[in-house]
Amino acid sequence: MLRVAEILGHRGVAKFFRVAYDGRELRLERDEAPTAEEALRDGEFLVQTCRHGT
Repeated sequence: MLRVAEILGHRGVAKFFRVAYDGRELRLERDEAPTAEEALRDGEFLVQTCRHGT
């Protein structure tokens, strides 16, 4: 469990996942809210970049 958290943190993607471990099973679920927020930010960056590039 700690290794999974370490890898997700190192890659900078921990905020996009919910990790659950019940002693027998490890479950990873994608957290949709941060994913959607990041997509909006990426879209804003793209629009800003296109405006500055013209």
